[in-house]
Amino acid sequence: MAALVPPALLAEQQPAYQVLQFIATLVLGLFFMFLMAGVLNAAKRADLTQNMKFSDFFTGFHRDAKPVVKLSVVLAVVYVVFVIFLVVAMSLLAGSAYLVGQMFGLQEFGVGLALLVVAAYLLLMAVSWVLTSAMTVAMALVIFHRYKSFAAIKLALRGCFKNMAAILIYNIVMTFLMYLSMIPLGLGLLVTVPMMLIAQYVIYKQIFTKTVAV
Repeated sequence: MAALVPPALLAEQQPAYQVLQFIATLVLGLFFMFLMAGVLNAAKRADLTQNMKFSDFFTGFHRDAKPVVKLSVVLAVVYVVFVIFLVVAMSLLAGSAYLVGQMFGLQEFGVGLALLVVAAYLLLMAVSWVLTSAMTVAMALVIFHRYKSFAAIKLALRGCFKNMAAILIYNIVMTFLMYLSMIPLGLGLLVTVPMMLIAQYVIYKQIFTKTVAV
């Protein structure tokens, strides 16, 4: 028979669990940033020399560790600001939809709110795709050209939003391929995921190598 845990004990354990979950999220996020730096270095070596070393994938953990950590901290702050802005914007939109619903009736309010949620979701997805590409492009500018974190993020955002249409098309195609890769027991991800990571270097190269020397 399973032992019953007193509610008070569960209440005491919940904050600790949340702290551990938060720490785990930070560690995994930082690990991904280190790994992304290595992927970019490996892709650049393969692009310039037609050859790469397995050790290139781990350069983010030692050679580029300091700039990667600095950029990760700045990106975390930017992400928090973006989430706060998003929450405020969604609250204002929901309030506006409620007022419109009161003016024109409950049925129209329900339809309008549903359309608002769909539009907001699509907009959020599009912006998140561009921000993800901007994050990896900023990483490339930091480790390849030694840009400061804020300058790299600013330049990456400008370049990615300027090429937003191409980035959105790329992400739509990659999303379709990711779902398609999951059909054969997920084995297709062994090809799709590395291709998706390498593609971030191609995005950086296509946007910035015309204005920034490699």
